[in-house]
Amino acid sequence: LCGGFTGSYIFSTTIFTYRTGTRLRLCGAVVIAAELLLFASPVTVGAYVPKLFFGAVLTFIAADLLVDWLWAARHKVHPTEYAIILLTFGAINCFGLEVGMCGGVLIAMCHFIIDYASAPVVRRIDVRSTVLRSFAHSRALAGEQTRLISLRCRGYIFFGSTLRIMEDVLSAVSVPPHLEPTLGRPPSKQRPSAQPAPPTRFVLFDFAAVTGLDATA
Repeated sequence: LCGGFTGSYIFSTTIFTYRTGTRLRLCGAVVIAAELLLFASPVTVGAYVPKLFFGAVLTFIAADLLVDWLWAARHKVHPTEYAIILLTFGAINCFGLEVGMCGGVLIAMCHFIIDYASAPVVRRIDVRSTVLRSFAHSRALAGEQTRLISLRCRGYIFFGSTLRIMEDVLSAVSVPPHLEPTLGRPPSKQRPSAQPAPPTRFVLFDFAAVTGLDATA
């Protein structure tokens, strides 16, 4: 309505205010008053200000942002995220602002998918039912307890985490030694006196901590 840019940040005012330690709202009121005086002035004040002043201000802002995001941020973010910042900066200088920003966002999205897919989703737990059953049923369940494993899933399950879930399930189940190569793992070597684990008969999944399930999973 007043001829200004919508959603535009004034980096110069923000950086100068932060560097000088100003924490009062009076700073904003002074800026508004100065802008109104410049707007109402009958002469163009900017025409009498040396161009070197504007160039120095822009150079200071650019140098300050480069030092913050390309040097000081190296200890504040993960090394992979810092590499994404450097790649985005290089893409902006090589291909332009729009292409560089889109490329940085695309790289960040791929990094998020890979990082989230590699996070542990399944954890083995030991739980017992709280349902009151007869002695015969409880005895039968106790006899099958060693053949049952309980796995608790958490987080958001999508196509990238299904492979990790399958690997966790295959590593948790017990099968006879001659069937272990079918699961993609070498036969386990046990001592002659060791009692082999009974084969897994039931796998129980707990999805209470799952926040969402993608259709592609």
